[in-house]
Amino acid sequence: MFSDWDWLRKKCGGDSIGDYYLNGPGVEGLVMATRRMNGLTPDPDTMDPNSEGDACYIHFTDFDEAVQTASLCKQMIQDLKLIRKAAKIAEENGYGD
Repeated sequence: MFSDWDWLRKKCGGDSIGDYYLNGPGVEGLVMATRRMNGLTPDPDTMDPNSEGDACYIHFTDFDEAVQTASLCKQMIQDLKLIRKAAKIAEENGYGD
């Protein structure tokens, strides 16, 4: 789950990266892009993305998949270069909004 919008806007300098909007589905798209950047299936059967508005919820049925995704996303969300790369991939692939 992600909901610290003030922190993300401060980190990214606003509520968008280029034309990629950082709302709940937008952050969900960053997760899918991060998985793709790391050679994983962006939306495997073990992952149930369920984001709307300003809420990003992603449920997993496989604990190891959840831990791996969280670890990769922790690295991404702390590095503005990786956030921008993920936003570009998400936008190119129709992830998020």
